[in-house]
Amino acid sequence: MNTFEVNIKRNGEYVPLGATAVFPFSLGELLDERLDEAYITFYGSKVKAYRPTTEFKISVTDSYETTDYYFILAGDNSAEYPAGSGKYKHSCYLIERTKWLEGIVCSSLTFRNAKGAVYGLKEKSNPKPSYYSLTSYGDNPNISIADVLYPVQTPQKIGESVVFLSIEQMAEVVFDAIKSNISNSYGFNVVRLPPKDQTTENETGLILDSDGNKQTFDFESREVKPEITMPQIVKLEYIFTLDVRNSLNVNVDTILVKLNYLIAGVETVFPLRRFTITDVVNRCLELAEPLFMGQNPKYVFDGVTYASGEIAPYSEASKYRPGSLADIFDKVYAPEFNLTQDTLREQLKVIGGYIHGEPWIDENNVVYYQIFSDNARSRLEGHPNIGTSASWHINEYNTELRSNAQNLVSSLGYAKGVITDPGATLHRTLRTFPHCFIPLPNCI
Repeated sequence: MNTFEVNIKRNGEYVPLGATAVFPFSLGELLDERLDEAYITFYGSKVKAYRPTTEFKISVTDSYETTDYYFILAGDNSAEYPAGSGKYKHSCYLIERTKWLEGIVCSSLTFRNAKGAVYGLKEKSNPKPSYYSLTSYGDNPNISIADVLYPVQTPQKIGESVVFLSIEQMAEVVFDAIKSNISNSYGFNVVRLPPKDQTTENETGLILDSDGNKQTFDFESREVKPEITMPQIVKLEYIFTLDVRNSLNVNVDTILVKLNYLIAGVETVFPLRRFTITDVVNRCLELAEPLFMGQNPKYVFDGVTYASGEIAPYSEASKYRPGSLADIFDKVYAPEFNLTQDTLREQLKVIGGYIHGEPWIDENNVVYYQIFSDNARSRLEGHPNIGTSASWHINEYNTELRSNAQNLVSSLGYAKGVITDPGATLHRTLRTFPHCFIPLPNCI
């Protein structure tokens, strides 16, 4: 058997109502966007009228568990009963605490997912050199690499460094491009010294000029990570000598290589983190009511903890309580929302329209979403108590005719005599005159 207890909130705590409540009471746990409601009547209260939004707690106990329902007073009709006793009968209309959210008007709010520019290596982003020359000191005067892809790519920033090809890496690319033009070429060596008839100003090396600051890297450097500040135009100059060898490791040609590049170096601008559903809900709740510095919002999303006005991480591994709605919806990217000036509940409903949920708050002002199409059902256990009833009235005793017979009797107009039931083989006896009854054998 179900029993219940009614408590009212005074000075921040729920205390007994101090009156006799009528059981059963009317409770509506609605599964759509409408708020849950209840109607309750109680006698013997010394309070003439309760103020609006007074908080009630109704605890219903069945054979298995106790379920608590939290409401606020939405309507009160009271009357002194008995008259002159100083005690009142109250008929109250209660509505769930989510109604609080309809009393907060929020300003317009827009959420946009910021876009950023991410610069990286692309398959065909290799620039051609602004100047190049290949000088052969053997029998190959027509060496050309104009039709090959050049390996100097858009600078790639790794941590605090910008990476370029080293001389060894560049030499490998150049050799692969020209070896078909040199007979009996098998391999190569990169040598430091220029050919004999060249001046020392063509000393082998990699020269990087950024804003007038020159940095030199010789061919022994396998990693070229210069210190440059982006964005700017970077001048990159490769000067080295290829000592081309045959299969017997005998020199067949000596080639002086000069490659100059002008590269626009742009630092990667990463986009801002996209808003998640949790981010949007948190922002709406934070802006719902004016807050002083360090003050925590009145309403918080399930799983979010605040400390001194800031979100406090739940742990080092998780920002929100694992398994909470905030933790679940922090993995769901939000679309772009344009929330007009409206109540806080309506703004949360707009967000809920994307995740198929209806917002509600519990007794601790924690905001939840009731997700549509889940296994929603009443939390109370029902018992099949079946009753029977019986009723009768003297006016029901032989005072009406069958409809088809009544129509024919009415059509006779005189004496309302005995008739034959249409479509039947048996004759029936009907009441005709107030004190006359024609028995069946005398029927026509």
